[in-house]
Amino acid sequence: MSSEIENECRLSYFKVIGTVNEKHNVYYVQNVEDRKIYVKKTLSVYNKDVYEYIKSTGSAFYPKIYECVEKDNHLIVIEEYINGDTLEEIIRKRGMLSEKETGDIAIRLCRALSLLHSHVPAFIHRDIKPSNIMITNDNIMKIAVKIRFFLEQKIMRHRNSSVLDSRIKEQIYMHWVCLLMYALPDNCQKISCARHTDSGRL
Repeated sequence: MSSEIENECRLSYFKVIGTVNEKHNVYYVQNVEDRKIYVKKTLSVYNKDVYEYIKSTGSAFYPKIYECVEKDNHLIVIEEYINGDTLEEIIRKRGMLSEKETGDIAIRLCRALSLLHSHVPAFIHRDIKPSNIMITNDNIMKIAVKIRFFLEQKIMRHRNSSVLDSRIKEQIYMHWVCLLMYALPDNCQKISCARHTDSGRL
């Protein structure tokens, strides 16, 4: 059986049952065998290495990735459904966190980011903020994997070549726009980011 057919077979087990974000092609899916709920993302701009790395580590700090398949110039990712709230939602509901809670989250974030930074070359998240940090009902912290996570690395790697295709060029401007509450000066100046980009957001 060819790898393409094998990938199709694996993906066919996941049936769409609801919408998370139609604009960004994110849907709830259910596995027809185990009946569990998962999240399916279809990405037009991506770095497969990031998802493969997170999948291989099995880190509890990131959503568990079950499938990571390229198809028709897109990456289809099946990841765990996380039952909980973002840190932004928790703060909105409860107000300011205690010193102990804040310190605990900061420590867990440092441990999570060290996993990315230890990769060679280092993966830089670039978008650490409350809305991208999920706290599950079991008090487990998960960091969302977003396009900003790898887009700049792809741009910087090919900035002096013609490799960048129209799909990436169309999104460059959108992802260079600074989120002023969380952005560091290096982000706003459009220069290459390093590990301090993530640590400066904590």
